[in-house]
Amino acid sequence: MLPVFLLPTFIGALRRHPDFRVIFLTNLVLGWTGVFYVVSLALAISGKTNPYTLGRPVKSPFPYNRFKIRPVR
Repeated sequence: MLPVFLLPTFIGALRRHPDFRVIFLTNLVLGWTGVFYVVSLALAISGKTNPYTLGRPVKSPFPYNRFKIRPVR
């Protein structure tokens, strides 16, 4: 029962949501009401995430291997 109750917290943590603390506190303090459980679940699912933390590589607009930089001797 506890993992189901903390599902919005787990989703927010896995997505590395920028408002993770708000999701956690809303879920922990007011999640038992049911209404705020849905609110915290909606917050966890929506929002921007950092693509680097989701395990998907993103191409850089300035790749480092484009120019061969040699160390100065």
